[in-house]
Amino acid sequence: KKLRAGLRAMAADKDPDVVAKAFDLWVGRTKDPEAAPAIDKAAVSQLYERRHAVAPVIEKYKLGDGVAWLKAYTLDLEEGETCEIRKEAVAKLRALADPRAIEPLERATAKRIKSGPLRGKPVSACLIDDANAAIGYLRGLKK
Repeated sequence: KKLRAGLRAMAADKDPDVVAKAFDLWVGRTKDPEAAPAIDKAAVSQLYERRHAVAPVIEKYKLGDGVAWLKAYTLDLEEGETCEIRKEAVAKLRALADPRAIEPLERATAKRIKSGPLRGKPVSACLIDDANAAIGYLRGLKK
C-alpha cells in the first residue's frame, strides 16, 4: 500500500524524469488497477513534458490501447513549441489513419501569424506540405 501511494504521488510530480520512472515501476512491477488509467490520463496531459515522459513507458509495456492518441497528438500539434515538434505530430496523426485528425490538421495549416512583420504568414510553414498530404490521405480513407 505504501509503495503504491508513493508511486501515485511521484506520478503526479512536475519533473518528467520522476514521472517516467514512477510510471515505469507502477505499471511494470505492480498489479495496481489504478496504474493503467493513470498513465492513459498522463498521455493526454495538457503538459507536453508529461505526455512525452510517459510515452516510452506506454510503448515498453504495450499499454497504448487505452490512450486517446488523437487527443495527445493534436495537443502536440497545437501547442508544440517548435515547428519540428508540430511536424512530428502531423506524422503521428497521419499514422493513426483516423479521419478525425483532418480537422486539427486543417486548423494547423490555416493558422496565421497575427501581428508583426510576418503578419499573415503561416505559423507552421515547415509542416504545411506534410499536413496537406496527411489530409489527402485521411480523406481517402473516408471513401
